[in-house]
Amino acid sequence: MAGSRGPGGHRPSEAGQGSVELLLLIPGVLVLLAGILYFGRLLYCDIATQMAAYDGARAAVETLDGGRGPHQGRVAAHVTLAGWLLDPDSAQVAVEHEPWARGTDVRCTVRYRVPVGSIPLGRVLFGDDPVVSSTVALRVERFKSRWE
Repeated sequence: MAGSRGPGGHRPSEAGQGSVELLLLIPGVLVLLAGILYFGRLLYCDIATQMAAYDGARAAVETLDGGRGPHQGRVAAHVTLAGWLLDPDSAQVAVEHEPWARGTDVRCTVRYRVPVGSIPLGRVLFGDDPVVSSTVALRVERFKSRWE
């Protein structure tokens, strides 16, 4: 019979077609989901390191004591990363400056290793943890008065 249908109202040749299509679609959806989670986490950590680098540089230039500036910058960067719910101990923060004087530049660089192990298929698809890095340079203000 040319028009005979099997159980469920499907032709015998089409009975498993929906199951096969679903099985072919599931890996693609998982890879797409893993990619969205991966790049979302990467973007989040990149924005957080940019803010931490800015806050670190800002805190460093706000002191008149060149010996305290780098320490203040590192502390501020760590506090900012913690505020973004990232592990500050996983970050490398460097605050560098020329001889400390008014009008000189202070650079704060924050490098953060983005953990991808918790993303489904993260290590398989993307390999090792990527590192995001941000650098901000600000100038020690020329018009600061001496607080003595």
